[in-house]
Amino acid sequence: MHLRLVVSVVVVALLALAGPRAHARGSEFGEAVHADRTLDAWVADLAAPDVERRRGAAFACWALRRDLVPHAAAVARACADDDPYVRSTASKALESLGFRGAAAFPVLVRAYADAAPDRREALAAACLAAMPRAVGAAEVALVLPWLGDADPARRAFARTVLSAAGGTAGPAAATALAAALAAACDAGPEDGPEVVALRGTLAAVDPVGSLASDEREQRLAALRVLDAGAADPPPAVVAAVVALLTDPEDDVRAGAVVVTSTILMGRDPAVRAIASPAVVAAWKGSPRGEARRYLPLCLARAAKDHAPALDALREALASSEDGVVAESLLAVRELDPLPDDLLARAVRELRGRSSERRTAATYVLRRAGGAAAEACVAPLVVACFDADPAMRRAAGEALGACGAPDATVAAVVRAALAAHRDHATESGGLEALAAVGTGAPEDVAVARERAADGLHPATRLLALELVLRWDWASAEHERAVLAAACLADDPSERAQAWAVVRALAAAKVPLGPWAATLAPSDAPLRIGLRCALVRCLAGDPRPSVVASDVVRVGHRLGMLSELSNLSTADEMEAESVLEPLLASREPAVRAAAAFAFRHLGFSAELAADALARMAASDPDLSIRPTAAATVALLRRRGMTVPDVAGPTK
Repeated sequence: MHLRLVVSVVVVALLALAGPRAHARGSEFGEAVHADRTLDAWVADLAAPDVERRRGAAFACWALRRDLVPHAAAVARACADDDPYVRSTASKALESLGFRGAAAFPVLVRAYADAAPDRREALAAACLAAMPRAVGAAEVALVLPWLGDADPARRAFARTVLSAAGGTAGPAAATALAAALAAACDAGPEDGPEVVALRGTLAAVDPVGSLASDEREQRLAALRVLDAGAADPPPAVVAAVVALLTDPEDDVRAGAVVVTSTILMGRDPAVRAIASPAVVAAWKGSPRGEARRYLPLCLARAAKDHAPALDALREALASSEDGVVAESLLAVRELDPLPDDLLARAVRELRGRSSERRTAATYVLRRAGGAAAEACVAPLVVACFDADPAMRRAAGEALGACGAPDATVAAVVRAALAAHRDHATESGGLEALAAVGTGAPEDVAVARERAADGLHPATRLLALELVLRWDWASAEHERAVLAAACLADDPSERAQAWAVVRALAAAKVPLGPWAATLAPSDAPLRIGLRCALVRCLAGDPRPSVVASDVVRVGHRLGMLSELSNLSTADEMEAESVLEPLLASREPAVRAAAAFAFRHLGFSAELAADALARMAASDPDLSIRPTAAATVALLRRRGMTVPDVAGPTK
């Protein structure tokens, strides 16, 4: 029996690498099938008396996990099975659903309450994955007594559930957490992991009370929870955060500044209207310290609709503190439009003595446009010869952002590259040359030299891009080098090479002659390939030729029609890449994209309308059944796909 269990675990591991399509398929009508049995039949077997049938059912649920959502609660009960293989496999199947398996959550919590210690790990893992956006009151009441449990795993599980419940957990949960926190502080060090975890949970459940706490550590914990959250805080929380901008403790004030700039100032105008006057007042009375250094970002964001904040930002730029001025310069980038006096201030800072302030000034100049950009070019060219390598890089990157093709400026950039042989100068100088170079023979010569002898793969590949852009017809060697770099052993070098491919595609450089040689094996590079080819389809001068290459290479390498091996984390990015292909002029591309969407689980919201229209009225009659099958599958998975009338006869 033990041998069979080991073999079964090995099989699951191998199948995880191969992808579920090797053992799961759609029937003639698109229904999920494994070993010639439907998913409904396998789910029913999860409650069978025979352990071998339950094991087979658990494995089938894992293999058909993309279609498992309607059966999440039934699979959750299997996570408490007597057999360890059934427990772990069912848990893995639910974990793959993420929050889409929220229906399993109440079942998992109740099962955890009665489970023996050796069965809790699988239940906790599945429960964490299926955590819904709104935890119910029944689950909160069930886990509250576990805060004082002797088993640390049960205490941790209770904290996880309560943290997910947040403010909806209610006053009773806040009281219980405060009592557990006091007991933990009495039993161990105040910076111990149990105390830290309880502080975070209490902050999630009672943010207003935590922000107003007499304990500095609890106020900091509440600010950390808010900084990590993405939800719009209610008015009471906004007011409590704003009050901490004048807290007596510098680290608390700094935390309040961070939350104000990242959470409050990015929200609706009503929230900024509450926070902006407080930010200006905090700047006026702020002593030296970390909080004062980071207040300028709040001021810049408040200045969008609160004029006194812009005056306060000008005061910060005139400060004698280098750190405050540097942060103020970085904050200026938030302003749109960029005031002329602040742009002029950034230009003056390029000649200052503080390297931190000079570097920050280059980031402001990147935002310059029109006539203002022309005024920035000269000081940035001078900064390309700065004694500080980091400044030379920053100046080159800024020149690349606001410069335009100019033979004179390009000559100066080439001189800077010749004067300083270091990675920082090469990186910034090539960025500048990409913007101000004209493709003159001298520009091509410098690019060829750095492509062959650059100090870093990234700079060599950037130089390759310039050679290919300016001299594609005679760059056979560079094309070969780039193609080889896309298959290099070093993952970072491959990723950089694909960045060049995307840039070439954006510049409408034909990729067809060597696209078939590019076959990266890891997911990020597959996504890079799709990005490059999609951009080719959108802008290449010969779209029909490139489209044919895409289909041929895609079918051969599994890039378009065989996307079932994409991980869940890749689905949203893959969706945005595939969706434009549905509008391709090439029928084969549209068909491949429509087929590919059925492998993307529940991540097909962008394409739902397009797929429905394609199923009803695609000009190519042969494509409509493919799109219709995908639409039917998405609907069975619980997605809302509109009904679109077909063409009238």
